[in-house]
Amino acid sequence: MNYEVLVLDLDGTLTNSEKKITEPTKEALLDIQQKGKIVVLASGRPTPGILPLAHELELEKYGGYVLSFNGAKIINCSTGEVLYNKTIPSEVIRPAYELAKDYDVDILAYSDDAIISGICPNSYTKLEARINSLPIRRVENFPAYINFPTNKLLISGEESLTAELEIKLKSHFRKLLNIYRSEPFFLEIMPQNIDKAYTLQKLLSAIGLTADQMICCGDGYNDITMLESAGLGVAMANAQPLVREKADYITKSNDEDGVLFVIDQFLRYKLSTSFCRLFPFGSSFFICPSFKQIFSSYFLEAGNFSKRLFHRLIQMIFFSNTFIPKIHQFAHNLDKKCIDFFLICILFYPVSFRQICFLFFSLFF
Repeated sequence: MNYEVLVLDLDGTLTNSEKKITEPTKEALLDIQQKGKIVVLASGRPTPGILPLAHELELEKYGGYVLSFNGAKIINCSTGEVLYNKTIPSEVIRPAYELAKDYDVDILAYSDDAIISGICPNSYTKLEARINSLPIRRVENFPAYINFPTNKLLISGEESLTAELEIKLKSHFRKLLNIYRSEPFFLEIMPQNIDKAYTLQKLLSAIGLTADQMICCGDGYNDITMLESAGLGVAMANAQPLVREKADYITKSNDEDGVLFVIDQFLRYKLSTSFCRLFPFGSSFFICPSFKQIFSSYFLEAGNFSKRLFHRLIQMIFFSNTFIPKIHQFAHNLDKKCIDFFLICILFYPVSFRQICFLFFSLFF
């Protein structure tokens, strides 16, 4: 499948335990963007908590997107245009606050420059502030203070408390809100029907692509819907057990460059050890920058040689006219990229046709 969009959760997926993008992963993401792939950062974080990472990956240069608040808002990084924006109904803020204050938890909202704490900041509130590099602003009258549109509320607290509150809030608001835990200690209160999968479908429709052309990577409960809806849903090795069960593929952990592994496996062509062993140059030849650049550019761009040229070269180099009809039929069924790869083997290496055929069929069939 020719994947065109890579959607990445941030915490526990793109960033490591230090909340940083490693240099190899960053280089790989810049590389695939240069080749025309679209990168989307999809997180429960507020928009100000995502934008620094978007700038680091140069999404504004390559036409990437930010999906913040678990899908309540989409921003085109190149233009700054808000493509989608869904907010919490103002009438639910007070009853949500009243239910939460009976528990030893905190309730949060977000402004452009701070995290608003409505009860009492706890360790999980401080974690949320640290993740997003935003200060905590403690307010006395939370419902009265939130007099501006807000994309989500967040309840932070111990797992047993957030689990109990999840049941109570769902019973109270029923279908008026979308309520779920993104982490055992974070309970998300979202506008109705909003999750990452729902909003990604809106983005795909806007840019003329389909879910089959999308890879989604995540580790949390709030990533499950997008993993299930993607052409390829990838869970990190460090993901919650339920998330791993729902995924099509499990990559390495976020501390082992799991995103880089996905890119190398599905978005960038990577030479195999068996490929290198077939040729007398040794495996070191294939990682030299000049060859790697020539080969990857040639293979990925493809289409530079026609099937007619392929027929002619085969005829000239290897076969008598007796075998040409069979080769024509064989070539007719080949993918253009495979033909180009076959030609590279013929043109670059003084090896036997038998070796080339063995390599070709072992890699592509």
